[in-house]
Amino acid sequence: PVVPFLSRTGTVLEIKRSSPSKGAIAMGLDPERTAKLYAQAGTQGISVLTERNFFNGSLNDLQIAAKAAPGCSILRKDFLLEEEEIEVSYKFGADAVLLIARILNEEKLLKMAALARKYGMTPFIEVRTESDAEILRHAALEGNVVAGVNSRDLANFHIDPLIPAVFRRELPCRAIFESGVEGP
Repeated sequence: PVVPFLSRTGTVLEIKRSSPSKGAIAMGLDPERTAKLYAQAGTQGISVLTERNFFNGSLNDLQIAAKAAPGCSILRKDFLLEEEEIEVSYKFGADAVLLIARILNEEKLLKMAALARKYGMTPFIEVRTESDAEILRHAALEGNVVAGVNSRDLANFHIDPLIPAVFRRELPCRAIFESGVEGP
């Protein structure tokens, strides 16, 4: 059964081995142990990086985390580009999928969001610009979505912590403000 993503206020903690901006972070990470620790700590959701080239993640990590923390909502975090990846995400245990407005045209994003909802998953739509927010508004008219407002510009990795503040009042749905946290 799908666990609703962000059905209550709380944290979304990440399973991530590396990133383009930070390099190796936790190459020896055990996704099962990490997911269990996150669940025991009371997190609402777990974000699992499945992208191999830049983040050293895998669909196996997604499946392991979903089985290890069945009460947590599991987000597949990857650069999803094709509709087929939505079904794959569902089959590997995702409760939500990341759709990045910056890399998907509106038609493709809306199709992928509709397909995610068909499987009972939540489309988690990442925005950073006003044009991204416009696509988010269209997607929200069609059904449940959650917004992710990224403080980090994916083009140059610059972090602007004021970006979430710009969008705070105009988002048509629940939201997570991403990136830019420097400490506890």
